[in-house]
Amino acid sequence: MANEGRRTRQIAEDDFELFLFDCQYAANYWKLLERNLRIIFKRRDGWKEGLWTKERKGYERET
Repeated sequence: MANEGRRTRQIAEDDFELFLFDCQYAANYWKLLERNLRIIFKRRDGWKEGLWTKERKGYERET
């Protein structure tokens, strides 16, 4: 019976480690997604402003 308790505890510890790994993976995924979205929106906003105006907030757009 003591052996069964140790085995159950080991399974629970392994599950918890996998859960932490999944959380870390998800956090890294969201950081990467956020970074990519910022780049996309910066480019989109710059393109839109550059398309409609020749000057953009104090400096001229390079062509």
